[in-house]
Amino acid sequence: PSIGMGMNTALADALAFGRLLEVHGANWDALLPAFSQERVKEGHALVELADHAYALSPKWMLVRLLEQVVRSQLHKFFPNYVAADPYQEIAQGMKLSTAYNALMHMPIFRWAKWSNEQIVCRHLETSWGMLKA
Repeated sequence: PSIGMGMNTALADALAFGRLLEVHGANWDALLPAFSQERVKEGHALVELADHAYALSPKWMLVRLLEQVVRSQLHKFFPNYVAADPYQEIAQGMKLSTAYNALMHMPIFRWAKWSNEQIVCRHLETSWGMLKA
């Protein structure tokens, strides 16, 4: 994961667990489902964001970098009209699941994610001998 997302997520997990422990005490039947409800989506978002923070395709990496630069500049001048890049917002404390949701509404991220999945799938199929290179 980039920008310390794994460590930050672990610290947020510990904080949430401590808070829920104060609420539920040692009632594990209540505490563990409450913890899962609150934090599992953050773990899933962490994996998705880490896997797709960078495009494996040079084309999509360039498009994604250009989109980040343009979005960043437009957000500086028009913050009411252009949202900040969600990856930059993570560094400011945005929840990973919120960032993932915002990114999934951006066509460039969805295309880069799809491209990454195709590249990984093709690599695995070829390296496992399912497809000939």
